[in-house]
Amino acid sequence: MKARTGLIVWGIAGILASLLGGCTAKAAASPPGPAAPAVVDPGYRQASAVGVTFEWKVDGGSLDCVLRSATTGWVGVGFGTSGQMKGSEIIIGYVANGQAEVVDSFGDQLNHHAAVTDLGGESIVSNASGTQENGATELHFSVQLNATGKFHVPLVPGQDYILLLAHGPSGADDDVTYHGPGNRGTVKITL
Repeated sequence: MKARTGLIVWGIAGILASLLGGCTAKAAASPPGPAAPAVVDPGYRQASAVGVTFEWKVDGGSLDCVLRSATTGWVGVGFGTSGQMKGSEIIIGYVANGQAEVVDSFGDQLNHHAAVTDLGGESIVSNASGTQENGATELHFSVQLNATGKFHVPLVPGQDYILLLAHGPSGADDDVTYHGPGNRGTVKITL
């Protein structure tokens, strides 16, 4: 599999908020351009945008994930096919008081996401852990492949997805703080 990466630049500052909350504007996007990801550890692939690095590896019925960013706030990745928050599986995590918190969310509106459990669904995230060192956050978690249900995007190896990558400001130990312009982007990958 060869992943193609590219960064979509959003033209209006209000639109920049649409990925992980806070905005009411409609996003306009151009298709991501091609590029090959770097291989990080054996079996892991990598994609990056806006200071967020996402690494993944298929392991049986799960996708093992690593998410990194130079922030002490939250870090997020979304899986979708449109490059929009609405309809995407969004996983946001942070480390507070030495403990990792990773929330499985769903883009339930154009500019809004909510925890899957708050929407009446079940989380497909497991094995969450994380560290925070030297001003950077690193999260590890697994995501169930081929999940079904109203609030999940089935993740199928070999299919194309547009990753939504974003990070919050340092100190934002939650999953809802507005991330601001320049803190989010998209990357097209083949899972």
